[in-house]
Amino acid sequence: MASTAPGSRELSLMDKQIRNLLEICLHSHLYSINLHCNHISKIEGLGHLCYLQHLDLSSILITKTEGLDSLTCLQSLNLSCNKLTWVEGLGKLFNLKKLNLSYNSIQDLNGE
Repeated sequence: MASTAPGSRELSLMDKQIRNLLEICLHSHLYSINLHCNHISKIEGLGHLCYLQHLDLSSILITKTEGLDSLTCLQSLNLSCNKLTWVEGLGKLFNLKKLNLSYNSIQDLNGE
C-alpha cells in the first residue's frame, strides 16, 4: 500500500502497477498527483482531495470519467491514452483550464 507523507504536496506514482486507487492513502492537501501508466480501471477514492489542482490519469485504461466531479479546484486533467468513448461528469470542474483527451476513442462531445 502506498501512502503520502503529511507534508507532501505532489505525488508521482508513474508505472507502479497500481490497480485500485483505494490501495493508496492520499493526503487531503495534495495539489498534484501523477498516476500515468498504471492498471487502474475505475476512478474512485479521490473525493476528499479538495485542494487537488493537477491530476494525470493518462495511460491507465479507464473507460469512464466518473468520480471526478468533486474535484472542484482541479485546473489540469490529463485523461489521454485511455479507452474513453464518452466524457461526462466534468461539468462541476469550473476551474479546469487544461483537459487532455487525446488518444481515446471519443466520438462526440455534446457539452453536457
